Amino acid sequence: MSRAANSDRIWGWKLVRVSDLHTSIWLVLLLGCGLLAGALRPVPLRPVPEVSGEDPAAVRSVHRALEDLSAADVDTWIHRAWSALEAEGWPRARMRVDTLESGEGWSLQIESGPRTRLSSLEVRGPDLDLAGNWKEAAGLETGDPLSPGIFETALQHGLRALSESGYPLASVTVLDQTYDAEQGTVDITVLVRPGPRARIREVFVHGATRTRPEVIVRLSGLKSGQWVLESSLESARQRLLARPGLVDGVSDMEVLRVPGVPDEVDVRFTVDQNPTSGSFSGALGARKGDDGKTEFSGVVDLLLSDLFGTARFPWTPFYPEVVRYIQIPLLIIGLSYALRTAYRFARDRFDDRRDARCVIIGI
Repeated sequence: MSRAANSDRIWGWKLVRVSDLHTSIWLVLLLGCGLLAGALRPVPLRPVPEVSGEDPAAVRSVHRALEDLSAADVDTWIHRAWSALEAEGWPRARMRVDTLESGEGWSLQIESGPRTRLSSLEVRGPDLDLAGNWKEAAGLETGDPLSPGIFETALQHGLRALSESGYPLASVTVLDQTYDAEQGTVDITVLVRPGPRARIREVFVHGATRTRPEVIVRLSGLKSGQWVLESSLESARQRLLARPGLVDGVSDMEVLRVPGVPDEVDVRFTVDQNPTSGSFSGALGARKGDDGKTEFSGVVDLLLSDLFGTARFPWTPFYPEVVRYIQIPLLIIGLSYALRTAYRFARDRFDDRRDARCVIIGI
């Protein structure tokens, strides 16, 4: 059987010996491109589905959840729809996905099931007037739809009302909740503790990049020793936003308890300020030299920050899931070049190729 210089024949197949480093590098690149193409295979996107169901309220909730998307994969559509139904009080809802007869779209059929509703809400507390204020501000009535999101919103509304009355440290504890699976109703009992009235001890400001925190505190109008009211905190926030060029945004005021001091609290909030985009300063002087000529001297200071306006853009990784498919080919290519360089270096030192190959075996 004839044998070529760089090939063998086994069972009729011609096997090519890869002895050239260039050839091995190209093979590694082709392998890497194949892996990368498989990793970057696009997920099929679907247009907005046709939503239908027996309960119009459930269908409207799903429509609101999906209206800001134009195309997405099926899992994204279903997750959005399910989250909307659960948040609006349909925890036992089911969905069915069907392809339209035309083949150009698909439908999402909602089987909402019974909607969870509030059967009774009992409010207890040492101060019945404040407990009644919380219940009125919460706005929960018998027969209203109920979900974790709805209850959390009502809870915060009630706490804001108590804070406006001078009790920023008020708390609400759920003592009991009973769910009737057949009727789809919930009985809830809560305990409202007003806590002590509190004054401001200190105000903390975060995020100030070009204005001293104490200046921002002074401009907000918050002072140590004043009573903490929800309206005063919101007024301080709006006062900062109303000053042009001072801040771009102010977070909600956060009230923090002071350990060991029941009637004092700290207030903390974060402001959003752009760093100075650029500044230019300099000084120029003149004097007469020994030869009678006027000499000028000076210094110029130019400071640039956020020159291209990208300092506030968040860092977003670009396809991090494909990094593992890129690293291995790059490592192999680098190793190939390293072996090639080592082999050439050894060939310059040794006349015999075998000796040169033995030198780089350890590598």
